[in-house]
Amino acid sequence: GSILAAATQGGERALPLNDLLDVADLIAAVGGPSPAQDLLQIRQAAQHAAADLVFRQLASGQSKLQAQLLPRLLRLPGASGVDTALASMCQPVVADANMELSLELVRHAGTARCREVASTFATSALLMLDSQRPEP
Repeated sequence: GSILAAATQGGERALPLNDLLDVADLIAAVGGPSPAQDLLQIRQAAQHAAADLVFRQLASGQSKLQAQLLPRLLRLPGASGVDTALASMCQPVVADANMELSLELVRHAGTARCREVASTFATSALLMLDSQRPEP
């Protein structure tokens, strides 16, 4: 947490979203799949600090959401707590997602318990299917 705080100058300076997600992925890998209990607690605290920073940067507009980064973002701890905000941030990027990505995002959002994000991309996928249906 303190390294991220220093890198962002206490949250005043934005870091590229992709870099923050890379850091979150590295944190999640520390200690492997079965870390000792003390390391697990440290890892979880660091994961939450990284996730909080990502969500704060998105909410403040310092970072711009991209559809391709959403699967990684939805794996962050606390994603379900910002579901409504994430869903509204998804509105501008829905058009960038093709059918395959939209369905993948529905799956990731469902796993993350982000119902509104899932609904946003499910609706988009249904609209794509409807527009592809030939007229009778």
